[in-house]
Amino acid sequence: MHLNSDDLAFLARLNKSPEGRQLLRLRQAKQAECNEKLRAVTGEEVLRWQGRALAVDEMIADIATAEQKLTRVKPSVTSQTRFDPH
Repeated sequence: MHLNSDDLAFLARLNKSPEGRQLLRLRQAKQAECNEKLRAVTGEEVLRWQGRALAVDEMIADIATAEQKLTRVKPSVTSQTRFDPH
């Protein structure tokens, strides 16, 4: 999924809020749980837990890096071309 600038702005605000930081901690705890399960399961269960771990990891990364990505997406004032009618 491609995150647009509105999505990134939302995630950046979320990451700065107490609720967002709590969500991030919960997802990190879930990631630790997935990693523990991956060490214990075998066969097809490995694939299931790998998928869960990947999804949780992507969510954590989206929240944690949204502000950095947002600053890269927004063009700076100096980089915008100005129209000169003459």
